[in-house]
Amino acid sequence: MYVNLLEDLLQTDERISECRMDFDACDIILYHKQPEHSYDSIKTTEQKYEGVAAMNLFYRELGDAMFYYNPDEPNKGCVVIEKIISLSDEDFWFFGENIKQEASFITDNEELQYFDQQMTLHCLFIQKEDAEFGVLISHDKKSGEVYSGYLPNLDQFQEIGCEISEKENCMEPQM
Repeated sequence: MYVNLLEDLLQTDERISECRMDFDACDIILYHKQPEHSYDSIKTTEQKYEGVAAMNLFYRELGDAMFYYNPDEPNKGCVVIEKIISLSDEDFWFFGENIKQEASFITDNEELQYFDQQMTLHCLFIQKEDAEFGVLISHDKKSGEVYSGYLPNLDQFQEIGCEISEKENCMEPQM
């Protein structure tokens, strides 16, 4: 009862998006909406990709997304990567501690994150410089929900042109 009261109390603070009680470590983990961190080295790639990926609402940290990643996950949905954002090693791992944060590179690209009429999720791919792996992020402004998923590389995605034609179904990834 006191745990729920404490969680509710902490979440009334507008600076906190979520909190988690880690009973094993006797710790309270706070996930800030806008952490006090300056992202120094942000590089973007405007190239778009399309494929399928497992996305969910539950991951708070990159470690969780990596741990639960299953390449054979049957519940994958259509995804369009609207932009690739590469971060320095330090910035990437800081971001990975709270992937639901409202970092400037996410809020600056909020118009690129949405579900379209075919229920394809449009998102950002956040990766570490000089690495293939990263996390797919979509802060859906309409619902306020944050969808995320780990991606080891873009091998199963196909590069697409700037304009996306209306499609009946999502294309199948190239094997």
